[in-house]
Amino acid sequence: MFLKPQCLLRSRISMASRERLIHQYVRETFPDRNSDPLPNTWTAPLDALHGHVRHLRRDAAIRLVQMARGGPRASAGRYLGIPPGPLHATTLKVRTWQKVPDNAKAYQEALRQVAEIAVSEGRRGS
Repeated sequence: MFLKPQCLLRSRISMASRERLIHQYVRETFPDRNSDPLPNTWTAPLDALHGHVRHLRRDAAIRLVQMARGGPRASAGRYLGIPPGPLHATTLKVRTWQKVPDNAKAYQEALRQVAEIAVSEGRRGS
């Protein structure tokens, strides 16, 4: 078990505290781990949308995987290492955000631009 020593010294610890300590441990142990599924160079079109950036980036990564590999969102999320909870939260946030007039159309255009950037960088890299 990889809990911090302060967990072992306490007779009782809440699940919220335990989860916080686990996340802290992972951040300290693996500082180079980036939770953002898209490279920063790809995200300029998404950052201009004035939505919740983390959810838009995560949803864009899921959709790009779906475009490339096919399959449902859950499979794309597993492929990216996104747990079911954050996957569901992202889906709800982005769908709610898209209900605002013109957001859905702007998001589709931004996804198209992100895909073009990904393809052009892939061609340069090979």
